[in-house]
Amino acid sequence: MSGNVRPGRGRPADGGGGRPPSPRAACGFTLVELLVVIAVISVLAAVLLPVFVRARAKSQQVACLSNLRQVTLGILMYSQDNDDRCPLYSDGAGTYWPQFVAPYVQRQASADFNGASKVFVCPAAPYDAAQVTAFGSSALPSYGLSDNWVDQVCPDDCWASTGVPHALGEAVAPSGTVLLAETMARTERGLPGYALATPPIDGGNMNGPGGPYFDCGPGEGAFSPARMLADLSWRHAAPKAAWCADPPAGARIGVAYADGHVASVTAARLSAFRQWSLRQGAGASGCRPDAAGDGQGGCWYP
Repeated sequence: MSGNVRPGRGRPADGGGGRPPSPRAACGFTLVELLVVIAVISVLAAVLLPVFVRARAKSQQVACLSNLRQVTLGILMYSQDNDDRCPLYSDGAGTYWPQFVAPYVQRQASADFNGASKVFVCPAAPYDAAQVTAFGSSALPSYGLSDNWVDQVCPDDCWASTGVPHALGEAVAPSGTVLLAETMARTERGLPGYALATPPIDGGNMNGPGGPYFDCGPGEGAFSPARMLADLSWRHAAPKAAWCADPPAGARIGVAYADGHVASVTAARLSAFRQWSLRQGAGASGCRPDAAGDGQGGCWYP
């Protein structure tokens, strides 16, 4: 019987008929199939990436307002222990308002407030811990205390600032008086922002003629939105890289009010003096005539 076996039979290793295995069965996907899969993934990424970016930005904005709320509560607790007054902007010896408020916000790693607390920083703001520590405490927060509360910078027609903080009870409308606002990042140094927010009546006056607030740019009127919101930030709408930049369409700024609530407010709304005023005055300090007929005449500085 063995002599009748035909050549090529009984050899399963060679495909059963003397033919090698199919190259397709050995290699899996073809190049065309791989290219199709890559193209599909690319399309999905292009569609979904903007959604993820917007979701991340919204998450940062929510976290930013949450931090702002904690800092505001810290200021309110500080005021309860200090005759209802806001903290000093600075004691003149290197201690700034975040250091006064820090014990009411969270436990610090040491007595020297050197940037360890990220509660004072919006998650969307740049933060270089080494640069912050090297620069000093005034550079720590990305939330600025309104100058109307601490009287650090003179408004229009003001001869001298007092540097004396006001009592929270002085606000005529606490739910509509800004206490803190997001300030622009100091990107050239990796610092999150400025500790002082200049209200509209102050914009353009810090350091006098030639100072960083004063020279906002050619053609900038004394009460233009860019000048009135000189150092505020609209980081949740578009990065702000320069003093007195014009607010982009839809610009919003995180603010905290004297009654403790926080909100994301439009730049146009914050251009109104009433958002910043503690009370309506009657003297010459900080007065503006209603020449433009926009209803903002009067004395809004405390």
